[in-house]
Amino acid sequence: TMNGDQTQLSILLQKIEVELFIERIYKPLRKQGYYIFTKHDSILCFGEKDVIKEKMETILQSTGLKFTLK
Repeated sequence: TMNGDQTQLSILLQKIEVELFIERIYKPLRKQGYYIFTKHDSILCFGEKDVIKEKMETILQSTGLKFTLK
């Protein structure tokens, strides 16, 4: 059914979001000592914004996905 397909798509997108923002970005940057938090598909940071943004760009570029950071 169409509703089942939408549910599966939502679950897939949530899994991708967790992999990208939690596993590949948040956890490694926290281990490096950066003071950051997650908010849905965003990273909130205090200080060192340019450094964190650069690190995020490097990580996201390695996925092959197109993205825009603000």
